Amino acid sequence: MKLILAELALALLIAGPASAQAPPPPGGPPQGRVNRLSTLGLNADQMKRVQDVLKDFGPKMRDLEKSLFDRRRTLEGLYDRFDLDLGQARQLNKQINGIQKDILDQHLKLQVELRKILTADQYSKMRQGMHRRPMERRDAPWERPPR
Repeated sequence: MKLILAELALALLIAGPASAQAPPPPGGPPQGRVNRLSTLGLNADQMKRVQDVLKDFGPKMRDLEKSLFDRRRTLEGLYDRFDLDLGQARQLNKQINGIQKDILDQHLKLQVELRKILTADQYSKMRQGMHRRPMERRDAPWERPPR
């Protein structure tokens, strides 16, 4: 689940992977992200609103990703043992599914909020400026040649 890091999500939604290398400093997004936002032709109000949305989105996603990672690690620990605790594994599966739902809900909420702030042209420019997700650069497992 490393591919869905909060910083990666923010970077992909705004401009590219450079901003995914470090967490944003306290008090606001890094200057690089602000510079990339400025290429969209945002007015001051739009810039503030986008920054506020991202400031809210980032911590929520980090918390969700940490919870997801922790539960997946626990589940992997269960799978390492021959005597599987089926009840605990099912409970962890439900928790993992719930967290993944929450992550998708947060992404959808972000998409809705961005569309309330940006014009169609600005949104299109933002999408065009984004790099493809790392997962999309690889063949899907079912498309890979057998080993």
